Amino acid sequence: MEDEDVCIVGIYPDGTVYINDYHAHEPSIPHLDVEEGGTEDWLLVDVSETETATTATFYRKLVTADPLNDQPILPGVARLVWSYGEADPTDFDNIILQRETTGVAQTTGFVGFGIFPENGLDNEDVCIFGLSPNGTAYLDDYHSLQPSDPKILDTTDGGTVDWFLVEISEDGNATTTTFYRKLETGDDIFFDQPIYPGEMKLIWSYGEMDLEYFDNVTFNAETTGRFDVVLIEP
Repeated sequence: MEDEDVCIVGIYPDGTVYINDYHAHEPSIPHLDVEEGGTEDWLLVDVSETETATTATFYRKLVTADPLNDQPILPGVARLVWSYGEADPTDFDNIILQRETTGVAQTTGFVGFGIFPENGLDNEDVCIFGLSPNGTAYLDDYHSLQPSDPKILDTTDGGTVDWFLVEISEDGNATTTTFYRKLETGDDIFFDQPIYPGEMKLIWSYGEMDLEYFDNVTFNAETTGRFDVVLIEP
Protein backbone atom coordinates (compact mmCIF):
# COMPACT_ATOMS: atom_id res chain seq x y z
CA MET A 1 0.00 0.00 0.00
CA GLU A 2 1.38 3.44 -0.92
CA ASP A 3 1.86 6.15 1.71
CA GLU A 4 -0.84 8.62 2.61
CA ASP A 5 0.04 12.25 1.76
CA VAL A 6 -1.04 14.55 4.60
CA CYS A 7 -0.77 18.19 5.67
CA ILE A 8 -1.48 19.43 9.20
CA VAL A 9 -2.50 23.06 9.69
CA GLY A 10 -3.56 25.30 12.56
CA ILE A 11 -2.98 28.42 14.68
CA TYR A 12 -1.27 28.44 18.06
CA PRO A 13 -2.84 30.41 20.94
CA ASP A 14 -0.21 33.16 20.41
CA GLY A 15 -1.40 33.60 16.80
CA THR A 16 1.48 31.74 15.11
CA VAL A 17 0.24 29.75 12.10
CA TYR A 18 1.65 26.43 10.97
CA ILE A 19 1.33 23.97 8.11
CA ASN A 20 3.54 20.91 7.68
CA ASP A 21 3.82 18.22 5.01
CA TYR A 22 3.62 14.58 6.13
CA HIS A 23 3.40 11.06 4.77
CA ALA A 24 2.16 7.95 6.55
CA HIS A 25 3.70 4.52 5.96
CA GLU A 26 0.70 3.11 7.84
CA PRO A 27 -2.70 4.74 8.31
CA SER A 28 -2.94 7.44 11.00
CA ILE A 29 0.78 7.65 11.90
CA PRO A 30 2.28 10.47 9.77
CA HIS A 31 5.96 11.45 9.53
CA LEU A 32 7.38 14.80 8.41
CA ASP A 33 8.50 14.68 4.76
CA VAL A 34 11.57 16.85 5.47
CA GLU A 35 12.87 14.39 8.07
CA GLU A 36 13.08 11.65 5.44
CA GLY A 37 14.60 13.68 2.62
CA GLY A 38 11.32 15.06 1.25
CA THR A 39 10.12 18.60 0.63
CA GLU A 40 7.34 20.90 1.87
CA ASP A 41 4.69 20.86 -0.88
CA TRP A 42 1.50 21.92 0.93
CA LEU A 43 1.46 25.73 1.07
CA LEU A 44 -0.74 27.90 3.27
CA VAL A 45 -2.70 30.84 1.83
CA ASP A 46 -4.80 31.85 4.83
CA VAL A 47 -5.97 30.49 8.18
CA SER A 48 -8.29 31.95 10.81
CA GLU A 49 -10.07 30.83 13.96
CA THR A 50 -13.29 31.56 15.79
CA GLU A 51 -14.06 30.17 19.24
CA THR A 52 -15.13 26.82 17.80
CA ALA A 53 -13.83 26.57 14.23
CA THR A 54 -10.67 26.82 12.13
CA THR A 55 -10.90 27.89 8.47
CA ALA A 56 -7.88 27.37 6.21
CA THR A 57 -7.07 27.88 2.53
CA PHE A 58 -4.08 25.97 1.19
CA TYR A 59 -2.83 24.44 -2.05
CA ARG A 60 -0.46 21.92 -3.58
CA LYS A 61 0.74 21.15 -7.10
CA LEU A 62 -1.08 18.32 -8.86
CA VAL A 63 2.23 16.46 -9.20
CA THR A 64 5.11 17.46 -6.92
CA ALA A 65 8.84 16.81 -7.23
CA ASP A 66 8.64 14.53 -4.17
CA PRO A 67 7.16 11.26 -5.52
CA LEU A 68 8.37 9.15 -2.58
CA ASN A 69 6.35 11.13 -0.04
CA ASP A 70 3.54 12.75 -2.07
CA GLN A 71 0.57 11.33 -3.95
CA PRO A 72 -0.30 12.79 -7.39
CA ILE A 73 -3.68 14.51 -7.75
CA LEU A 74 -5.27 12.78 -10.74
CA PRO A 75 -8.50 13.25 -12.74
CA GLY A 76 -11.49 11.29 -11.48
CA VAL A 77 -12.42 10.08 -8.02
CA ALA A 78 -9.90 10.74 -5.25
CA ARG A 79 -9.84 9.28 -1.75
CA LEU A 80 -9.21 11.96 0.88
CA VAL A 81 -8.45 11.73 4.58
CA TRP A 82 -9.16 14.33 7.24
CA SER A 83 -8.76 14.70 10.97
CA TYR A 84 -8.80 17.31 13.72
CA GLY A 85 -7.57 17.59 17.30
CA GLU A 86 -8.73 19.47 20.38
CA ALA A 87 -5.27 21.02 20.90
CA ASP A 88 -2.41 22.20 18.69
CA PRO A 89 0.57 19.81 18.45
CA THR A 90 3.67 20.39 20.59
CA ASP A 91 5.76 17.81 18.75
CA PHE A 92 5.34 17.91 14.98
CA ASP A 93 6.93 14.49 14.43
CA ASN A 94 4.96 12.58 17.04
CA ILE A 95 1.36 12.84 15.84
CA ILE A 96 -1.30 10.15 15.63
CA LEU A 97 -4.42 10.94 13.62
CA GLN A 98 -7.89 9.70 14.39
CA ARG A 99 -9.75 10.14 11.15
CA GLU A 100 -12.49 8.97 8.84
CA THR A 101 -12.02 8.37 5.11
CA THR A 102 -14.49 8.88 2.30
CA GLY A 103 -14.49 8.95 -1.49
CA VAL A 104 -14.85 12.42 -2.98
CA ALA A 105 -16.17 12.89 -6.52
CA GLN A 106 -15.39 15.81 -8.79
CA THR A 107 -18.36 17.27 -10.62
CA THR A 108 -19.73 20.56 -11.89
CA GLY A 109 -23.29 19.25 -11.60
CA PHE A 110 -25.33 19.10 -8.43
CA VAL A 111 -24.00 17.79 -5.12
CA GLY A 112 -26.09 16.29 -2.32
CA PHE A 113 -25.05 15.98 1.32
CA GLY A 114 -27.01 15.08 4.40
CA ILE A 115 -27.71 13.14 7.58
CA PHE A 116 -29.04 9.59 7.69
CA PRO A 117 -31.07 8.81 10.83
CA GLU A 118 -29.46 6.44 13.32
CA ASN A 119 -32.60 4.31 13.62
CA GLY A 120 -33.02 4.06 9.85
CA LEU A 121 -36.71 4.89 10.22
CA ASP A 122 -36.93 8.68 10.32
CA ASN A 123 -36.43 10.75 7.19
CA GLU A 124 -33.05 11.62 5.74
CA ASP A 125 -32.12 15.28 6.05
CA VAL A 126 -30.46 16.42 2.82
CA CYS A 127 -29.25 19.59 1.16
CA ILE A 128 -28.64 19.78 -2.59
CA PHE A 129 -26.49 22.54 -4.02
CA GLY A 130 -24.66 23.59 -7.14
CA LEU A 131 -23.78 26.38 -9.52
CA SER A 132 -25.92 26.69 -12.64
CA PRO A 133 -24.22 27.30 -16.02
CA ASN A 134 -25.36 30.94 -15.87
CA GLY A 135 -23.51 31.39 -12.56
CA THR A 136 -26.56 31.25 -10.31
CA ALA A 137 -25.88 29.41 -7.05
CA TYR A 138 -28.53 27.23 -5.45
CA LEU A 139 -28.97 25.29 -2.21
CA ASP A 140 -32.22 23.72 -1.04
CA ASP A 141 -33.34 21.69 1.98
CA TYR A 142 -34.86 18.24 1.36
CA HIS A 143 -36.08 15.11 3.14
CA SER A 144 -36.73 11.52 2.07
CA LEU A 145 -37.44 8.19 3.76
CA GLN A 146 -34.73 6.15 2.00
CA PRO A 147 -31.69 6.94 -0.20
CA SER A 148 -33.51 5.57 -3.25
CA ASP A 149 -36.61 7.70 -2.64
CA PRO A 150 -37.08 11.07 -4.38
CA LYS A 151 -35.90 14.03 -2.31
CA ILE A 152 -38.81 16.30 -1.41
CA LEU A 153 -38.35 19.99 -0.64
CA ASP A 154 -39.03 20.67 3.05
CA THR A 155 -41.03 23.75 2.08
CA THR A 156 -43.33 21.62 -0.09
CA ASP A 157 -44.54 19.74 3.02
CA GLY A 158 -44.63 22.71 5.39
CA GLY A 159 -41.04 22.63 6.64
CA THR A 160 -38.40 25.33 6.58
CA VAL A 161 -35.04 25.85 4.85
CA ASP A 162 -32.31 25.17 7.41
CA TRP A 163 -29.17 24.55 5.32
CA PHE A 164 -27.50 27.84 4.33
CA LEU A 165 -24.94 28.56 1.62
CA VAL A 166 -21.88 30.67 2.47
CA GLU A 167 -20.01 30.43 -0.83
CA ILE A 168 -19.66 28.16 -3.84
CA SER A 169 -17.32 28.01 -6.82
CA GLU A 170 -16.41 25.74 -9.72
CA ASP A 171 -12.93 25.10 -11.08
CA GLY A 172 -12.39 22.70 -13.96
CA ASN A 173 -14.36 19.60 -12.98
CA ALA A 174 -14.79 20.31 -9.25
CA THR A 175 -17.33 22.15 -7.11
CA THR A 176 -16.17 23.72 -3.84
CA THR A 177 -18.70 25.01 -1.33
CA THR A 178 -19.09 26.20 2.25
CA PHE A 179 -22.45 25.78 3.96
CA TYR A 180 -23.85 25.40 7.45
CA ARG A 181 -26.82 24.29 9.53
CA LYS A 182 -27.77 24.64 13.20
CA LEU A 183 -27.25 21.58 15.41
CA GLU A 184 -30.97 21.71 16.25
CA THR A 185 -33.09 23.50 13.66
CA GLY A 186 -36.45 23.52 15.42
CA ASP A 187 -38.01 21.92 12.35
CA ASP A 188 -39.97 18.70 12.81
CA ILE A 189 -38.03 15.39 12.84
CA PHE A 190 -39.99 14.61 9.67
CA PHE A 191 -37.74 17.14 7.91
CA ASP A 192 -34.49 17.56 9.86
CA GLN A 193 -32.15 15.31 11.83
CA PRO A 194 -30.27 16.68 14.86
CA ILE A 195 -26.48 16.94 14.77
CA TYR A 196 -25.29 15.35 18.01
CA PRO A 197 -22.02 14.30 19.70
CA GLY A 198 -20.58 10.94 18.69
CA GLU A 199 -20.64 8.96 15.47
CA MET A 200 -23.20 9.93 12.85
CA LYS A 201 -24.16 8.52 9.46
CA LEU A 202 -23.77 11.00 6.60
CA ILE A 203 -24.82 10.58 2.99
CA TRP A 204 -23.46 12.08 -0.21
CA SER A 205 -24.37 12.08 -3.87
CA TYR A 206 -23.56 13.95 -7.04
CA GLY A 207 -24.84 14.35 -10.58
CA GLU A 208 -23.11 15.28 -13.80
CA MET A 209 -25.70 17.98 -14.54
CA ASP A 210 -27.26 20.75 -12.49
CA LEU A 211 -30.89 20.45 -11.48
CA GLU A 212 -33.62 21.58 -13.86
CA TYR A 213 -36.45 20.76 -11.46
CA PHE A 214 -35.90 21.31 -7.76
CA ASP A 215 -38.50 18.96 -6.28
CA ASN A 216 -38.67 15.15 -6.37
CA VAL A 217 -34.92 14.82 -7.00
CA THR A 218 -33.68 11.23 -7.38
CA PHE A 219 -30.11 10.21 -6.52
CA ASN A 220 -28.28 7.73 -8.75
CA ALA A 221 -27.24 4.69 -6.68
CA GLU A 222 -23.89 4.53 -8.50
CA THR A 223 -22.95 8.05 -7.37
CA THR A 224 -24.41 7.92 -3.87
CA GLY A 225 -22.84 6.65 -0.67
CA ARG A 226 -22.73 6.81 3.12
CA PHE A 227 -19.98 7.15 5.69
CA ASP A 228 -19.73 7.33 9.47
CA VAL A 229 -18.00 10.29 11.09
CA VAL A 230 -17.72 12.07 14.44
CA LEU A 231 -18.63 15.74 13.86
CA ILE A 232 -18.75 16.60 17.58
CA GLU A 233 -16.62 14.77 20.13
CA PRO A 234 -18.81 13.19 22.84
